[in-house]
Amino acid sequence: MDKPTETFGAFIKSKRLSHQPRLTLKKTAEMLELNITYLSDVENARKKPFSAEKIELFCEKLGLSDEDRTKLYDLAARDNDTVPEDIKETIMYSPVSDYARKALRLVKQGNNDVEPWQELIRKMEGDA
Repeated sequence: MDKPTETFGAFIKSKRLSHQPRLTLKKTAEMLELNITYLSDVENARKKPFSAEKIELFCEKLGLSDEDRTKLYDLAARDNDTVPEDIKETIMYSPVSDYARKALRLVKQGNNDVEPWQELIRKMEGDA
């Protein structure tokens, strides 16, 4: 399976630079209470993504959408080679966690047709 090339750092940098007014690295570091060198290292993939708490603060301060928030969690997890922090509790301890893990294991075993997943999501979102 090919790994996607977009990184957490590249995504936060693009959001920082496209924000109006444009945010400097220094201003963003201050806003997140991070060391400027650390933030630069994160943006340039020399350091691992920052914590879920800082992801939430970044999204709040920049007024990012839920879609952007989800993407940040997914990219952070990918860069950290772990489960996204925003769904870890659900995957491990919710009433549906056994089913979610089983479904993911079926995909791992090769049952990876996209259409049933799309249908399930449509039903869960109430669009079916």
